[in-house]
Amino acid sequence: MTSNLGLELIIDQMKNVENQEIDKVMAKVKSFVFQLLKNTILPEFLNRIDRTILFEPIKRSNINIVTLNLDLLKKQLKKINIELKYAPKAAD
Repeated sequence: MTSNLGLELIIDQMKNVENQEIDKVMAKVKSFVFQLLKNTILPEFLNRIDRTILFEPIKRSNINIVTLNLDLLKKQLKKINIELKYAPKAAD
């Protein structure tokens, strides 16, 4: 199960973060999001969840993952005669 709970906060906090600060900012965000989770989800349901994970946004240094996946999608679509074109800026 996944949730977008706290997504706005994560986006807002990560907008202008330098790579050196990511861990510090994510620790703060994680604490806030988990508290938000406790305040939003009923305890009866929350107690049935074994583990919660906060996924970190893709870092600029790993942006090539997006390009690799877009290229893979492009190849798959080509097999069914669909051409995908995207600007390099689309990965941003």
